[in-house]
Amino acid sequence: MLYRHQGFWHAVFPSLGGRQYETDNYDHLEWVGRFLGRIHQVGQRKLFSQQPTIGLQAYIDEPLQIFIDSALVPSKLKVDLLASIERLRTTSQNCWNTQWQPLRLNGDCHPCNILWRDGSLFVDLDDARNGPAVEDLWMLVSGNRQEQRLQWDILLEAYGEFCEFDAH
Repeated sequence: MLYRHQGFWHAVFPSLGGRQYETDNYDHLEWVGRFLGRIHQVGQRKLFSQQPTIGLQAYIDEPLQIFIDSALVPSKLKVDLLASIERLRTTSQNCWNTQWQPLRLNGDCHPCNILWRDGSLFVDLDDARNGPAVEDLWMLVSGNRQEQRLQWDILLEAYGEFCEFDAH
């Protein structure tokens, strides 16, 4: 139920039990891959209009302007920090790949935001935004390199049943 109280919007949902998503359960990983594939299939149709798109502007430029305008950091520290941030910005811009097609994302898709109850329940959707599909996938893999490769294979194969993965 969605309602407004004292100028703020509130959402109330029924309490649903569940257990923590098991990161080492490959059946769960496969299920989550298919579920995210379905979510992203729908998310390709239309982008969020009021949520940001992952990119240098949202992640560096806008926070940098807030930092510049802030009086919370002493001026003598701000100069060195600004120089470091500018180097970070330049390096990021040189490495930034813009060839991906944005879609609607969960934006914070990691095991602690997934409850398991006859399938996955995604929680904590306040970070939803537009961006590349990989943003919702990368935090689901863990372990050593060999384990991660196996997890990526499982995740992307299941994801691909519903949505093509853009590897850019």
